[in-house]
Amino acid sequence: MHCLHPEFLRAQLDATLERLGTTYLDAYLLHNPEHYLMSVLPPTAEPWGGEEGGGRHRAELRGRLARAFEALEAERAAGRIRAYGVSSNAFALPEGHPHHLPAALLEECGGGDGLRVLEMPANVLEPGALRPAGPAAWATARGLDVVANRVLSGFLSGFDEHGSWRFADAPFPAGYAAARDALLGHVALPAADPAELAALPDAERAEAEETHCPLPPHQEPGGQRGDQEIWVLKVLLWPRDKPGDS
Repeated sequence: MHCLHPEFLRAQLDATLERLGTTYLDAYLLHNPEHYLMSVLPPTAEPWGGEEGGGRHRAELRGRLARAFEALEAERAAGRIRAYGVSSNAFALPEGHPHHLPAALLEECGGGDGLRVLEMPANVLEPGALRPAGPAAWATARGLDVVANRVLSGFLSGFDEHGSWRFADAPFPAGYAAARDALLGHVALPAADPAELAALPDAERAEAEETHCPLPPHQEPGGQRGDQEIWVLKVLLWPRDKPGDS
């Protein structure tokens, strides 16, 4: 069940305060208000339902959020919450997606001084929230706190049939090997200076020799991340403080 009705929010806040044994929350977040859009628009629809439904759907969602914000401002005035905000997967969706939630819509909903937090996905598969004019920038420019979620997993193309990819054990995607080899062409370090290596403590010298060694044998896509991936990480993290290094 998904609901933003003020009475429901008050009931949930009552239950949460009782469970936690406290009299207030630091922040109360509305979760995924785009569920309304998901219930009325298929993923293939035009943004906001196109000319026919765009104004109607935007007005409906704006009204729901405005009433929720009003209720949360009242809870803040009563001292039961210190701040409130919105947590939304749709912040990371492309602007042309029918379920995208533009941060600017929140301004239309009359959020008061208590609107202090936005939470959004931020990962390599879902970078949309971090685009220059995206919700993270919008929030930062207004002094709101930004919370990132799903940083070690992500959805490849919206909320598709594959669900969330866990980066630690997801299969290699198509084109991975080519992208990795292209990266290696830019990060390979020059051969280490023998005199510099000899001057290092034993542990640091062993690490440097391993990092500057030739690229490990090729590993075909599939299975666990192998020696090549570990080598790339070491090269990327190796200090580059000599003139001319980049």
